[in-house]
Formats: sequence, structure tokens, C-alpha cells
Amino acid sequence: MEVGFLPREMFLLLSAFIVGLILFAVWLLLRKRKGTGVFARVDGLDLPSRYIEVGRNGERIHYVQAGTGPHLVFLHGIGASLFVWRFLIPFFTDRYTVTAIDLPGFGRSHKNTRADYGLDAQRTRLLEILDALGIETCALVGSSMGGAIALWMAHADPRRFPRVAVLAPATNPTVIPLRTSRLLGYAPYAHRVVNRHTMRWIYSQVVARRDLVVHETIDAYLEPFLDEGVSARSFLSALRLLGDRRMPECFAGLTSDVLIIGGARDRLVQSRSLLRLQEILPHAKSVIHPTAGHHMMEDDPQWTAEQLLAFL
Repeated sequence: MEVGFLPREMFLLLSAFIVGLILFAVWLLLRKRKGTGVFARVDGLDLPSRYIEVGRNGERIHYVQAGTGPHLVFLHGIGASLFVWRFLIPFFTDRYTVTAIDLPGFGRSHKNTRADYGLDAQRTRLLEILDALGIETCALVGSSMGGAIALWMAHADPRRFPRVAVLAPATNPTVIPLRTSRLLGYAPYAHRVVNRHTMRWIYSQVVARRDLVVHETIDAYLEPFLDEGVSARSFLSALRLLGDRRMPECFAGLTSDVLIIGGARDRLVQSRSLLRLQEILPHAKSVIHPTAGHHMMEDDPQWTAEQLLAFL
């Protein structure tokens, strides 16, 4: 038997294929929508995405907020997003109002291909963000690049930021070439090579635990870079911050309480960098996790929370 010009078997096969494509498209759509509504579900805690507009051009900034009490603000590192705090946030929501921010140029926050993402510019933007959120005084917790920004913010206004905890702070500018502006020309090529495979390798460099390197986490890290190269350019622009030759000496004289946390298996921030920062800030407390990597808040969130809670 034929249906039109096609044999019955071919018609049924083609129909099944089309139905399968439709179902697959619906699944992708639902999966995409599911990922954009809630930042993370950890220990039963739902953190819905929030946005606020700041600056003259109305830059849209993504953040999450939970808990009650004194304000505690989390700042992630370069190339990352507030997703890195998913395990840590639940430890603090019963004592603090926790706010985790996607830094301008990263995560789901606004990205400007011509913007300055240097140390001073990011400090200015974050002050505007905190003002807009009504956060007058808070403790800061910064990871890697976020640690450098947190120290710079506290250096300018220690009364507003009386306590600063930095996790593997990126305060050694010698690891970044002097002419970082030249790197922007590689943005289109960097964008093309960012995929699941490269992101898996990158993530494996910031954590020590192999069991953390799973598809779901890799996809979450990869999500912000699934654009037309704007995120890659923001990343390369932010290298200027990491290469700021004023660091770490520019933090000298900081009067806020400081906690420096490192990981013994950190591949990115070496121990001598932490020791140099300790020399600049002799009043700072320092602690090293014996087996954690660059992201100790993912490798061992409970231990990291205990250190932070004791400090705070």
C-alpha cells in the first residue's frame, strides 16, 4: 500500500522521525526554561534569579539573595559566576542576608564589549550595585579575582566593609602579560574554542575533587559563554584587573579584618602569592585547606563555611 507517492513503511518512518524531532525540540525548550528560572536548588533551598539596573546606561545585573540578618556579599572570580557559591550559601542564610552577585561582564549580568573591567571600574560598579540594593554595611567574601576586588573595596571604605574574607585571592599580577590589551584581538578565536570539552578541562583545574566534574556542572559553567563572543571578550578585558601592577602593595594599610583562605592543591594561586599578601596585611588571619584546590568552596563547602563563620 502507498500513501501519496511514498510506500506505507517509509511514510510511517518519516512520520515517526518528525514526531521525534518535535518532542526533542519541546524537551530542549523546557530544559532551557527550567535553567533560567532558578539559580540552584541545594538542600531544599530555592534561589530565584533577580535583576537590578544600575549606571547611566541601565546595566542589568543578575544576583540572588536569601536569608535574614546582617548583610554578607559574595563575589566570584574571573570566568565564573555566582553559581560557584551554590554549596556555600545554605550555611549562612539562618544568620545573614546573603547576596551573591554576577559581576558586571560575567554570568548573566550585562556585558559591554567596550567596558573597562579593571580594578577601579569594578569597584565603582559594585558600589553602585550595593547602593541600589540598599546594602550600606556588609562583610565581603571574594574568590580569586573577586577577592582582589573585595580587598580594594574595603581599602577605600573600611567602615562600610569591616570584614573581608578572600578565597585564593588573585593578587599576583606577574602571572598576566603586561600588554593585556593585545589579547582582546583573540576574543573571536577564544569564543570558538569554548565548549564542553574545554570547559571540562578548565573546571578540572579549579577543583581538586574529580567527582565534581559532571555534565550538569560543566553546562552551568558553560552557559554564560553561549553567546556571540561577548563573554569571551569580557573575560579577556578582565585580565587587565588581574595584571594590575599596583597589587598587592596597593592593599597596604587596609584596616578591615581580613581572612585569607588557600587550598594546598591550588593550581592557579600559589602559596608564595598568599604569603606576600600576608606580609602586606600583617594583621590578617590565614588558613590553608590541606587537600582543596582553587575553589575550596566547592571542594569542601562545610570546611569553608566553618572558617568563614568563625571569622565573621
